[in-house]
Amino acid sequence: MIVSKNEKTEFINNVKRWVLLDTYLKQVQEKTKQLRDERQEITQHICTYLDNHRMTDKKIGIHDGDLKMYEKKEYQPLTFS
Repeated sequence: MIVSKNEKTEFINNVKRWVLLDTYLKQVQEKTKQLRDERQEITQHICTYLDNHRMTDKKIGIHDGDLKMYEKKEYQPLTFS
């Protein structure tokens, strides 16, 4: 199979671009994880404050909606083991 120099250059550039994008995606995923962890920590502080000050039934207005505290119950799925 004969590969032209142009095709080879394009292939190399595509591999370089793929590696760059893959690295960037890993960085974005790590940053997203950090932001989610920070948000969860702040959520705990907010809930504790609202609970301690008996404000669990109040709404907090924010720029694109309201924040309201509610209790969410999650159940484990059934297993037959």
